[in-house]
Amino acid sequence: MPPVPPELFVGCVKAAVRENGEFVPPYGTGASLYIRPLLLGTGPSVGLKAAKEFTFLVIVTPVGSYYKAGLRGVSAMIMVSNLSSYRIAFFLSWRPFM
Repeated sequence: MPPVPPELFVGCVKAAVRENGEFVPPYGTGASLYIRPLLLGTGPSVGLKAAKEFTFLVIVTPVGSYYKAGLRGVSAMIMVSNLSSYRIAFFLSWRPFM
């Protein structure tokens, strides 16, 4: 996929936030506006080949606090290995800091 031009990316994100400003949660509530940019390969073909057309969109939605007790760090061990020429990272442990 070709990269989205930076001015288009930033412009779309700003427009999505501006058009949905009434849904931005108040500061200090722990909630936030989730912003999800998405680039999809589209077009009339289906199969194992590159798409010739692409659709870029930005989805926004208000979300509550993910961590009720507040945001805390996590400890994780990351192991990287080669497998069939792909770089794969495995998260082997997931434990909140105490």
